[in-house]
Amino acid sequence: MEGYRFDPHVHTSLVSGCGKVHPDVLVPMYKEAGFSGIVITDHYYDGYFDRQGDISWEEKVERYCSGYRAAKEIGDKIGLVVLFGQEMRFIEHVNDYLAFGITPDDLLETPELYNLNLAGYSPYIHKKGGLLYQAHPYRGSCEPADPTLIDGVEVYNGHPGHDSHNDLGQAFCDKFRLREIAGSDFHQAHHLARGGVIFKECPTSMSEFIAMLRENAIHGLVRSD
Repeated sequence: MEGYRFDPHVHTSLVSGCGKVHPDVLVPMYKEAGFSGIVITDHYYDGYFDRQGDISWEEKVERYCSGYRAAKEIGDKIGLVVLFGQEMRFIEHVNDYLAFGITPDDLLETPELYNLNLAGYSPYIHKKGGLLYQAHPYRGSCEPADPTLIDGVEVYNGHPGHDSHNDLGQAFCDKFRLREIAGSDFHQAHHLARGGVIFKECPTSMSEFIAMLRENAIHGLVRSD
């Protein structure tokens, strides 16, 4: 299918403890796989920031953004769009959410967003003009969120090491007429390009990426099955 392929669910080894591939390696891999862009969605949760020790919040945020910054530097050189997102987890539950539209400056200005629950975070990201998708809602202990608080669902998660019950995620999305997204949930080299979104035009910024998702300006989804 023609179009511009983006993977909106990518982790780096610099930030996500479960990530095994450095940005210097993963960015060229996506370029070679024919993708036009990726969204770095390293895990944003209390455990990551607690592990940084007794340093300032500013230093913690800088470390959190290091995977994205390294990936973008390489992407700018080789012609792959790299955007900044988060995989959010709140202390209330193990559910994960792909957040698009929150900037590094936002993270500095509003510390410890993981202390919010979904009901508190949803109006925050929407006030910022962002979108919030629930990732793999039927994996393990995850469960479907209140559909009035999210914009969409990751109906296909390509991580081969988990049974994300993508069929149930699709049914949940369809039932409440939410927006669809698919992602590789990239952590290791063999997770490359196992999911994504195919756009009709190539977004070059997060604002364009969000606008295209909002307007359903997509050809389809990338699925490894």
